[in-house]
Amino acid sequence: MAKKMLLLALAAATLFALPFGSVMAQGAKKPIVLKFWGGVPAEYGPELTVKAFNEAFKDKGIQAEYVRFVNDDTGNIKLETTLLAGGDIDIYMTYTTSNLVKRGTGKMSLELSPMLKKEGFDPVKELGDSVSTCIYDGKVYGLPTKMENYFILANKNMFDAAGIALPKSWTYDEFKATAKKLTKGEGQNKVYGMYWNTIQEIFRPSYLAQTVLGSNYLYKEGGKETNLDNPEFIKVNQMIADMMLVDKSAVSHTDNVTQKLSVESTFLAGKSAMSLGVWTIRSIKDVQKYPHDFVTAYLPVPVADKAKAKYSIGEGVIGDFICVNPNSEYKDAAMQFIMWYIKGGMLAMTPYGRVPLYNGITPETIANEYMKNGDKILDRTTVLKFLEPARNMAVSTETNKLPEVQKVFNEALEAIYTGHKDAATALKEAKIRADKFLK
Repeated sequence: MAKKMLLLALAAATLFALPFGSVMAQGAKKPIVLKFWGGVPAEYGPELTVKAFNEAFKDKGIQAEYVRFVNDDTGNIKLETTLLAGGDIDIYMTYTTSNLVKRGTGKMSLELSPMLKKEGFDPVKELGDSVSTCIYDGKVYGLPTKMENYFILANKNMFDAAGIALPKSWTYDEFKATAKKLTKGEGQNKVYGMYWNTIQEIFRPSYLAQTVLGSNYLYKEGGKETNLDNPEFIKVNQMIADMMLVDKSAVSHTDNVTQKLSVESTFLAGKSAMSLGVWTIRSIKDVQKYPHDFVTAYLPVPVADKAKAKYSIGEGVIGDFICVNPNSEYKDAAMQFIMWYIKGGMLAMTPYGRVPLYNGITPETIANEYMKNGDKILDRTTVLKFLEPARNMAVSTETNKLPEVQKVFNEALEAIYTGHKDAATALKEAKIRADKFLK
Protein backbone atom coordinates (compact mmCIF):
# COMPACT_ATOMS: atom_id res chain seq x y z
CA MET A 1 0.00 0.00 0.00
CA ALA A 2 2.84 2.39 0.93
CA LYS A 3 4.56 1.60 -2.36
CA LYS A 4 1.35 2.35 -4.28
CA MET A 5 0.94 5.72 -2.48
CA LEU A 6 4.57 6.61 -3.25
CA LEU A 7 4.05 5.91 -6.95
CA LEU A 8 0.92 8.06 -6.98
CA ALA A 9 2.77 10.90 -5.25
CA LEU A 10 5.61 10.72 -7.77
CA ALA A 11 3.14 10.74 -10.65
CA ALA A 12 1.38 13.78 -9.23
CA ALA A 13 4.67 15.63 -8.70
CA THR A 14 5.71 14.91 -12.29
CA LEU A 15 2.34 16.14 -13.60
CA PHE A 16 2.49 19.45 -11.71
CA ALA A 17 6.10 20.02 -12.75
CA LEU A 18 5.15 19.93 -16.43
CA PRO A 19 4.51 23.17 -18.34
CA PHE A 20 0.84 24.08 -18.65
CA GLY A 21 0.80 23.19 -22.34
CA SER A 22 2.17 19.74 -21.57
CA VAL A 23 -0.60 19.14 -19.08
CA MET A 24 -3.03 20.10 -21.79
CA ALA A 25 -1.40 17.71 -24.25
CA GLN A 26 -1.97 14.82 -21.87
CA GLY A 27 -5.62 15.81 -21.54
CA ALA A 28 -5.31 16.08 -17.76
CA LYS A 29 -6.74 19.58 -17.59
CA LYS A 30 -9.45 21.47 -19.44
CA PRO A 31 -8.46 24.75 -21.10
CA ILE A 32 -9.23 28.06 -19.46
CA VAL A 33 -12.26 29.57 -21.20
CA LEU A 34 -12.37 33.36 -21.04
CA LYS A 35 -15.83 34.89 -21.19
CA PHE A 36 -15.55 38.01 -23.36
CA TRP A 37 -18.53 40.41 -23.32
CA GLY A 38 -18.99 43.04 -26.04
CA GLY A 39 -21.68 45.18 -27.60
CA VAL A 40 -21.01 44.32 -31.25
CA PRO A 41 -23.12 41.61 -32.92
CA ALA A 42 -21.02 38.47 -33.25
CA GLU A 43 -21.23 38.38 -37.06
CA TYR A 44 -19.62 41.83 -37.35
CA GLY A 45 -16.15 40.78 -36.23
CA PRO A 46 -16.22 39.26 -32.72
CA GLU A 47 -16.94 35.75 -34.02
CA LEU A 48 -13.90 35.84 -36.32
CA THR A 49 -11.78 37.45 -33.60
CA VAL A 50 -12.53 34.75 -31.04
CA LYS A 51 -11.98 32.04 -33.64
CA ALA A 52 -8.53 33.45 -34.48
CA PHE A 53 -7.62 33.71 -30.79
CA ASN A 54 -8.72 30.16 -30.09
CA GLU A 55 -6.59 28.88 -32.94
CA ALA A 56 -3.55 30.88 -31.81
CA PHE A 57 -3.87 29.84 -28.16
CA LYS A 58 -5.15 26.28 -28.40
CA ASP A 59 -1.74 24.84 -27.42
CA LYS A 60 -1.44 27.27 -24.50
CA GLY A 61 -4.58 26.06 -22.80
CA ILE A 62 -6.53 29.30 -23.24
CA GLN A 63 -9.75 29.73 -25.23
CA ALA A 64 -12.34 32.52 -25.44
CA GLU A 65 -16.09 32.66 -25.76
CA TYR A 66 -17.97 35.77 -26.92
CA VAL A 67 -21.11 36.99 -25.16
CA ARG A 68 -22.97 39.87 -26.74
CA PHE A 69 -24.74 42.55 -24.69
CA VAL A 70 -26.67 45.38 -26.32
CA ASN A 71 -24.80 48.65 -25.89
CA ASP A 72 -27.72 50.69 -24.56
CA ASP A 73 -28.86 51.67 -21.07
CA THR A 74 -30.56 48.33 -20.44
CA GLY A 75 -27.63 46.31 -21.77
CA ASN A 76 -25.08 48.26 -19.74
CA ILE A 77 -27.12 47.81 -16.58
CA LYS A 78 -27.19 44.06 -17.26
CA LEU A 79 -23.40 44.04 -17.69
CA GLU A 80 -22.81 45.97 -14.47
CA THR A 81 -25.30 43.88 -12.49
CA THR A 82 -23.51 40.73 -13.65
CA LEU A 83 -20.11 42.17 -12.69
CA LEU A 84 -21.28 43.24 -9.23
CA ALA A 85 -23.00 39.90 -8.64
CA GLY A 86 -19.78 38.01 -9.38
CA GLY A 87 -21.08 36.71 -12.69
CA ASP A 88 -19.13 34.79 -15.30
CA ILE A 89 -17.27 37.61 -17.07
CA ASP A 90 -13.50 37.81 -17.55
CA ILE A 91 -13.04 40.51 -20.19
CA TYR A 92 -15.53 43.09 -21.40
CA MET A 93 -15.83 46.22 -23.50
CA THR A 94 -16.76 49.67 -22.21
CA TYR A 95 -17.85 52.20 -24.82
CA THR A 96 -17.83 55.57 -23.00
CA THR A 97 -15.28 57.26 -20.77
CA SER A 98 -17.97 58.06 -18.17
CA ASN A 99 -18.80 54.36 -17.85
CA LEU A 100 -15.09 53.55 -17.73
CA VAL A 101 -14.55 55.83 -14.72
CA LYS A 102 -17.72 54.58 -13.02
CA ARG A 103 -16.70 50.95 -13.45
CA GLY A 104 -13.11 51.56 -12.40
CA THR A 105 -13.95 53.50 -9.25
CA GLY A 106 -16.88 51.17 -8.54
CA LYS A 107 -14.66 48.07 -8.41
CA MET A 108 -16.15 46.65 -11.60
CA SER A 109 -12.94 47.03 -13.62
CA LEU A 110 -9.47 45.85 -12.64
CA GLU A 111 -6.77 48.54 -12.39
CA LEU A 112 -4.32 47.33 -15.02
CA SER A 113 -1.16 49.39 -14.34
CA PRO A 114 0.79 46.64 -12.47
CA MET A 115 0.03 44.05 -15.14
CA LEU A 116 0.90 46.46 -17.96
CA LYS A 117 4.21 47.25 -16.26
CA LYS A 118 4.92 43.53 -16.03
CA GLU A 119 4.15 43.20 -19.75
CA GLY A 120 6.43 46.16 -20.54
CA PHE A 121 3.48 47.87 -22.25
CA ASP A 122 3.31 51.67 -21.99
CA PRO A 123 -0.23 52.67 -23.15
CA VAL A 124 0.72 56.20 -24.21
CA LYS A 125 3.82 55.07 -26.10
CA GLU A 126 2.10 52.11 -27.77
CA LEU A 127 -1.33 53.65 -28.45
CA GLY A 128 -0.61 57.37 -28.85
CA ASP A 129 -0.57 60.58 -26.80
CA SER A 130 -4.35 60.95 -26.78
CA VAL A 131 -4.58 57.86 -24.55
CA SER A 132 -3.12 59.86 -21.64
CA THR A 133 -6.51 61.53 -21.14
CA CYS A 134 -8.05 58.10 -20.53
CA ILE A 135 -5.72 57.41 -17.57
CA TYR A 136 -7.36 58.74 -14.41
CA ASP A 137 -5.14 59.66 -11.45
CA GLY A 138 -2.51 57.32 -12.87
CA LYS A 139 -4.96 54.44 -12.98
CA VAL A 140 -5.75 52.40 -16.11
CA TYR A 141 -9.27 50.99 -15.75
CA GLY A 142 -9.39 49.85 -19.35
CA LEU A 143 -7.28 50.21 -22.49
CA PRO A 144 -8.74 52.05 -25.49
CA THR A 145 -8.34 49.90 -28.57
CA LYS A 146 -9.84 51.82 -31.49
CA MET A 147 -10.11 55.25 -33.05
CA GLU A 148 -12.92 56.68 -35.14
CA ASN A 149 -12.31 60.16 -36.51
CA TYR A 150 -15.35 62.42 -36.64
CA PHE A 151 -16.26 62.65 -40.33
CA ILE A 152 -19.46 63.09 -42.32
CA LEU A 153 -20.89 60.47 -44.68
CA ALA A 154 -21.59 61.67 -48.21
CA ASN A 155 -23.39 60.10 -51.17
CA LYS A 156 -20.71 60.68 -53.81
CA ASN A 157 -23.13 59.93 -56.64
CA MET A 158 -25.38 62.80 -55.52
CA PHE A 159 -22.41 65.16 -55.25
CA ASP A 160 -21.28 64.17 -58.76
CA ALA A 161 -24.77 64.60 -60.20
CA ALA A 162 -25.01 68.09 -58.69
CA GLY A 163 -21.55 69.01 -59.98
CA ILE A 164 -20.19 69.54 -56.46
CA ALA A 165 -16.61 68.55 -55.71
CA LEU A 166 -15.97 66.67 -52.47
CA PRO A 167 -14.59 69.31 -50.08
CA LYS A 168 -11.26 68.94 -48.34
CA SER A 169 -12.28 71.65 -45.87
CA TRP A 170 -15.30 73.95 -45.55
CA THR A 171 -17.04 76.52 -43.38
CA TYR A 172 -20.52 76.38 -41.88
CA ASP A 173 -21.77 78.72 -44.61
CA GLU A 174 -20.29 76.54 -47.37
CA PHE A 175 -21.72 73.43 -45.75
CA LYS A 176 -25.21 74.99 -45.46
CA ALA A 177 -25.13 76.11 -49.10
CA THR A 178 -24.07 72.63 -50.23
CA ALA A 179 -26.83 70.93 -48.23
CA LYS A 180 -29.38 73.31 -49.73
CA LYS A 181 -28.15 72.60 -53.25
CA LEU A 182 -28.37 68.84 -52.67
CA THR A 183 -31.96 69.03 -51.36
CA LYS A 184 -34.66 68.20 -53.90
CA GLY A 185 -38.18 66.86 -54.26
CA GLU A 186 -41.22 67.01 -51.99
CA GLY A 187 -43.14 64.80 -49.59
CA GLN A 188 -42.26 61.13 -49.59
CA ASN A 189 -39.88 61.64 -52.52
CA LYS A 190 -37.88 64.41 -50.87
CA VAL A 191 -34.11 64.00 -50.60
CA TYR A 192 -32.50 66.11 -47.88
CA GLY A 193 -29.02 67.55 -48.01
CA MET A 194 -28.20 66.46 -44.45
CA TYR A 195 -29.32 64.05 -41.74
CA TRP A 196 -28.07 65.01 -38.25
CA ASN A 197 -29.29 61.82 -36.50
CA THR A 198 -30.42 63.79 -33.45
CA ILE A 199 -32.65 60.93 -32.28
CA GLN A 200 -29.60 58.86 -31.30
CA GLU A 201 -27.52 61.40 -29.40
CA ILE A 202 -28.93 64.91 -29.63
CA PHE A 203 -25.66 66.44 -28.39
CA ARG A 204 -23.37 64.77 -30.96
CA PRO A 205 -23.64 67.53 -33.63
CA SER A 206 -22.36 70.01 -31.02
CA TYR A 207 -19.00 68.23 -31.14
CA LEU A 208 -18.26 70.50 -34.11
CA ALA A 209 -17.67 73.34 -31.64
CA GLN A 210 -14.69 71.43 -30.28
CA THR A 211 -12.67 72.25 -33.41
CA VAL A 212 -12.37 75.77 -31.94
CA LEU A 213 -12.95 75.22 -28.21
CA GLY A 214 -10.67 72.21 -27.73
CA SER A 215 -10.79 69.86 -24.74
CA ASN A 216 -13.34 70.25 -21.92
CA TYR A 217 -15.41 72.41 -24.23
CA LEU A 218 -18.51 72.12 -22.03
CA TYR A 219 -16.74 73.91 -19.16
CA LYS A 220 -14.84 77.09 -18.59
CA GLU A 221 -11.31 76.62 -17.22
CA GLY A 222 -11.35 75.05 -13.79
CA GLY A 223 -14.66 73.26 -14.24
CA LYS A 224 -16.55 75.59 -11.89
CA GLU A 225 -18.67 77.13 -14.65
CA THR A 226 -20.23 75.75 -17.83
CA ASN A 227 -19.46 77.04 -21.29
CA LEU A 228 -22.90 76.42 -22.80
CA ASP A 229 -23.46 80.02 -23.94
CA ASN A 230 -20.16 80.15 -25.84
CA PRO A 231 -20.58 81.71 -29.30
CA GLU A 232 -19.30 78.48 -30.90
CA PHE A 233 -22.17 76.45 -29.40
CA ILE A 234 -24.62 79.13 -30.49
CA LYS A 235 -23.26 79.20 -34.07
CA VAL A 236 -23.32 75.45 -34.67
CA ASN A 237 -26.74 74.87 -33.12
CA GLN A 238 -28.37 77.85 -34.83
CA MET A 239 -26.97 76.55 -38.12
CA ILE A 240 -28.51 73.12 -37.48
CA ALA A 241 -31.87 74.62 -36.50
CA ASP A 242 -31.89 76.84 -39.59
CA MET A 243 -31.13 73.86 -41.83
CA MET A 244 -34.04 71.94 -40.27
CA LEU A 245 -36.61 74.72 -39.95
CA VAL A 246 -35.73 77.50 -42.41
CA ASP A 247 -33.80 76.00 -45.34
CA LYS A 248 -35.50 72.62 -44.76
CA SER A 249 -32.31 71.07 -46.11
CA ALA A 250 -31.94 68.76 -43.10
CA VAL A 251 -34.37 66.22 -41.67
CA SER A 252 -36.18 67.90 -38.77
CA HIS A 253 -35.67 66.69 -35.22
CA THR A 254 -39.44 66.21 -34.90
CA ASP A 255 -39.56 63.90 -37.95
CA ASN A 256 -36.47 62.13 -36.68
CA VAL A 257 -38.13 61.28 -33.37
CA THR A 258 -41.72 60.66 -34.47
CA GLN A 259 -40.71 58.49 -37.43
CA LYS A 260 -37.89 56.77 -35.49
CA LEU A 261 -35.42 57.39 -38.28
CA SER A 262 -31.82 56.20 -38.50
CA VAL A 263 -28.75 56.51 -40.71
CA GLU A 264 -29.86 53.29 -42.38
CA SER A 265 -33.43 54.47 -43.11
CA THR A 266 -32.33 57.88 -44.41
CA PHE A 267 -28.79 57.98 -45.80
CA LEU A 268 -28.53 54.37 -46.96
CA ALA A 269 -32.06 54.55 -48.33
CA GLY A 270 -31.06 57.52 -50.52
CA LYS A 271 -33.19 59.98 -48.53
CA SER A 272 -30.27 62.25 -47.62
CA ALA A 273 -27.07 63.22 -49.40
CA MET A 274 -25.05 63.55 -46.19
CA SER A 275 -25.26 62.17 -42.66
CA LEU A 276 -23.48 61.78 -39.37
CA GLY A 277 -22.60 58.16 -38.70
CA VAL A 278 -19.23 56.77 -39.83
CA TRP A 279 -19.82 54.20 -37.09
CA THR A 280 -22.47 52.59 -39.33
CA ILE A 281 -19.79 51.21 -41.69
CA ARG A 282 -20.99 47.64 -41.04
CA SER A 283 -24.45 48.68 -42.30
CA ILE A 284 -22.95 50.48 -45.29
CA LYS A 285 -21.18 47.28 -46.32
CA ASP A 286 -24.23 45.09 -45.67
CA VAL A 287 -25.87 45.62 -49.07
CA GLN A 288 -28.04 42.54 -48.56
CA LYS A 289 -29.78 44.10 -45.57
CA TYR A 290 -29.51 47.70 -46.79
CA PRO A 291 -29.53 47.53 -50.60
CA HIS A 292 -27.81 50.48 -52.28
CA ASP A 293 -25.33 50.93 -55.10
CA PHE A 294 -24.01 54.45 -54.55
CA VAL A 295 -20.48 55.22 -53.37
CA THR A 296 -20.04 56.57 -49.84
CA ALA A 297 -17.34 59.18 -49.28
CA TYR A 298 -16.06 60.48 -45.92
CA LEU A 299 -15.91 64.26 -45.58
CA PRO A 300 -14.25 66.45 -42.92
CA VAL A 301 -16.60 68.35 -40.64
CA PRO A 302 -17.33 72.00 -41.43
CA VAL A 303 -15.92 74.65 -39.08
CA ALA A 304 -17.14 78.10 -38.07
CA ASP A 305 -13.82 79.75 -38.89
CA LYS A 306 -10.89 77.99 -40.59
CA ALA A 307 -8.41 80.35 -38.93
CA LYS A 308 -9.67 79.46 -35.44
CA ALA A 309 -10.25 75.73 -35.96
CA LYS A 310 -7.06 74.33 -34.42
CA TYR A 311 -8.28 71.03 -32.99
CA SER A 312 -9.45 67.63 -34.16
CA ILE A 313 -12.63 66.44 -32.48
CA GLY A 314 -11.79 63.99 -29.72
CA GLU A 315 -15.20 63.28 -28.22
CA GLY A 316 -16.09 59.66 -28.90
CA VAL A 317 -13.08 59.23 -31.21
CA ILE A 318 -11.02 56.95 -28.95
CA GLY A 319 -12.96 54.07 -27.50
CA ASP A 320 -13.72 50.38 -27.17
CA PHE A 321 -12.04 50.23 -23.76
CA ILE A 322 -11.13 46.64 -23.02
CA CYS A 323 -11.49 45.83 -19.31
CA VAL A 324 -10.91 42.95 -16.92
CA ASN A 325 -13.38 41.85 -14.26
CA PRO A 326 -11.60 42.20 -10.86
CA ASN A 327 -13.32 38.96 -9.80
CA SER A 328 -12.04 36.95 -12.76
CA GLU A 329 -10.18 33.77 -11.83
CA TYR A 330 -8.05 34.13 -14.94
CA LYS A 331 -6.52 37.61 -14.82
CA ASP A 332 -3.18 36.55 -16.35
CA ALA A 333 -4.91 34.75 -19.20
CA ALA A 334 -7.18 37.79 -19.67
CA MET A 335 -4.09 39.98 -20.03
CA GLN A 336 -2.72 37.61 -22.69
CA PHE A 337 -5.99 38.03 -24.59
CA ILE A 338 -5.84 41.82 -24.27
CA MET A 339 -2.26 42.06 -25.53
CA TRP A 340 -3.08 39.77 -28.46
CA TYR A 341 -6.24 41.73 -29.28
CA ILE A 342 -4.59 45.16 -29.20
CA LYS A 343 -1.49 44.13 -31.16
CA GLY A 344 -3.39 42.81 -34.16
CA GLY A 345 -6.00 40.30 -33.06
CA MET A 346 -8.68 42.96 -33.43
CA LEU A 347 -8.01 43.33 -37.17
CA ALA A 348 -10.92 40.95 -37.78
CA MET A 349 -13.07 43.80 -36.42
CA THR A 350 -11.58 46.45 -38.73
CA PRO A 351 -13.69 45.70 -41.85
CA TYR A 352 -16.68 46.54 -39.63
CA GLY A 353 -15.29 49.85 -38.38
CA ARG A 354 -12.99 49.05 -35.47
CA VAL A 355 -9.75 50.85 -36.43
CA PRO A 356 -6.79 49.78 -34.22
CA LEU A 357 -4.95 52.39 -32.14
CA TYR A 358 -1.82 50.27 -31.76
CA ASN A 359 1.20 51.94 -33.39
CA GLY A 360 2.70 48.60 -34.35
CA ILE A 361 0.14 47.96 -37.10
CA THR A 362 0.97 49.63 -40.42
CA PRO A 363 -1.48 52.16 -41.93
CA GLU A 364 -1.54 50.08 -45.12
CA THR A 365 -2.65 46.98 -43.21
CA ILE A 366 -5.40 48.94 -41.48
CA ALA A 367 -6.59 50.52 -44.74
CA ASN A 368 -6.72 47.18 -46.55
CA GLU A 369 -8.72 45.61 -43.72
CA TYR A 370 -11.10 48.56 -43.46
CA MET A 371 -11.77 48.50 -47.21
CA LYS A 372 -12.57 44.76 -47.30
CA ASN A 373 -15.87 44.16 -49.12
CA GLY A 374 -16.09 47.89 -49.65
CA ASP A 375 -14.12 48.65 -52.81
CA LYS A 376 -17.25 49.19 -54.89
CA ILE A 377 -19.20 51.24 -52.35
CA LEU A 378 -16.51 53.23 -50.49
CA ASP A 379 -14.45 56.11 -51.85
CA ARG A 380 -10.93 54.94 -50.96
CA THR A 381 -9.28 58.38 -51.21
CA THR A 382 -11.52 59.97 -48.59
CA VAL A 383 -11.51 56.82 -46.43
CA LEU A 384 -7.70 57.01 -46.25
CA LYS A 385 -7.98 60.60 -44.95
CA PHE A 386 -10.44 59.38 -42.33
CA LEU A 387 -7.99 56.67 -41.23
CA GLU A 388 -5.11 59.10 -40.68
CA PRO A 389 -4.32 59.72 -36.99
CA ALA A 390 -5.91 63.00 -35.93
CA ARG A 391 -3.65 65.92 -35.12
CA ASN A 392 -4.04 68.02 -31.98
CA MET A 393 -6.97 65.89 -30.84
CA ALA A 394 -9.10 67.47 -28.12
CA VAL A 395 -10.21 64.90 -25.56
CA SER A 396 -12.25 66.07 -22.56
CA THR A 397 -11.37 65.02 -19.02
CA GLU A 398 -13.57 67.38 -16.96
CA THR A 399 -16.60 65.53 -15.62
CA ASN A 400 -17.85 67.84 -12.84
CA LYS A 401 -21.60 67.10 -12.54
CA LEU A 402 -21.48 65.99 -16.18
CA PRO A 403 -24.75 63.97 -16.15
CA GLU A 404 -26.63 66.99 -14.78
CA VAL A 405 -24.95 69.42 -17.19
CA GLN A 406 -25.58 67.07 -20.11
CA LYS A 407 -29.28 66.79 -19.25
CA VAL A 408 -29.72 70.58 -19.21
CA PHE A 409 -27.76 70.90 -22.46
CA ASN A 410 -29.90 68.22 -24.14
CA GLU A 411 -33.11 69.98 -23.08
CA ALA A 412 -31.81 73.24 -24.56
CA LEU A 413 -30.96 71.48 -27.84
CA GLU A 414 -34.47 70.01 -27.96
CA ALA A 415 -35.93 73.52 -27.66
CA ILE A 416 -33.61 74.85 -30.39
CA TYR A 417 -34.19 72.04 -32.87
CA THR A 418 -37.98 72.17 -32.48
CA GLY A 419 -38.05 75.94 -33.00
CA HIS A 420 -39.29 76.84 -29.53
CA LYS A 421 -36.25 79.03 -28.81
CA ASP A 422 -33.34 80.45 -30.78
CA ALA A 423 -29.90 79.06 -29.94
CA ALA A 424 -28.64 82.16 -28.09
CA THR A 425 -31.65 82.33 -25.76
CA ALA A 426 -31.85 78.59 -25.07
CA LEU A 427 -28.13 78.20 -24.37
CA LYS A 428 -27.85 81.28 -22.15
CA GLU A 429 -30.76 79.97 -20.07
CA ALA A 430 -29.17 76.51 -20.02
CA LYS A 431 -25.90 77.93 -18.70
CA ILE A 432 -27.68 79.56 -15.76
CA ARG A 433 -29.44 76.29 -14.90
CA ALA A 434 -26.39 74.09 -15.35
CA ASP A 435 -24.06 76.39 -13.39
CA LYS A 436 -26.23 75.90 -10.30
CA PHE A 437 -25.01 72.29 -10.15
CA LEU A 438 -21.41 73.46 -9.99
CA LYS A 439 -21.80 75.91 -7.09
